[in-house]
Amino acid sequence: MSSENHQKSSDGRVKIDNAVLNEKLRTWYPAAIGELSEVTETLKLAQEDIVDCDAEMDRLRSAYQAEMHRLSARREGLILCTEKLSGLLSPIRRLPDELLCLIFLDCCTENDMRNRKPGEALTLSSVCTRFRQLAISYPALWSNLKVLLPSEYEDIDDPETPIQDPGFLEEETKLTSLIQLYLDRSENRLLTLDLDID
Repeated sequence: MSSENHQKSSDGRVKIDNAVLNEKLRTWYPAAIGELSEVTETLKLAQEDIVDCDAEMDRLRSAYQAEMHRLSARREGLILCTEKLSGLLSPIRRLPDELLCLIFLDCCTENDMRNRKPGEALTLSSVCTRFRQLAISYPALWSNLKVLLPSEYEDIDDPETPIQDPGFLEEETKLTSLIQLYLDRSENRLLTLDLDID
């Protein structure tokens, strides 16, 4: 075995494709006393190369995973960006405000607030800044209400009715605030109120 086996290079310390070693393994060649220490040293270096290979593979695996994570995050960002850019091309952006308000009015014929719903006008005003500005500036959207009161209101004079229940009071406060918001935004418009008790 030559001394080149002991030199560490970019391929490691031990030459894998060693013709001399292969030839000796093919024959019944007994290692001479002087060669035993060289074989032992080469074996040790080969084992060190294995450790180095494992470390390099781990490094490359980590680098690969980091790069994959970076590319995946970039891809997700690009998908979000394309969705936003597509939104800019949406035909609804070209509709005049007057036409949008007519569409909104058609959607808000009830403003159904039953079962903890916020009503259509409030939902529309939460879509984007333009929808919000239009909805708030158009009182007719807020003047139709459909409200379902809890059954506790039916027996409000009965001392057994759980009016003081914290859950009931919290729901009542939310509903009252929501109705007040609609009344404020409807301004001086005539109200259409559909009131029912569960």
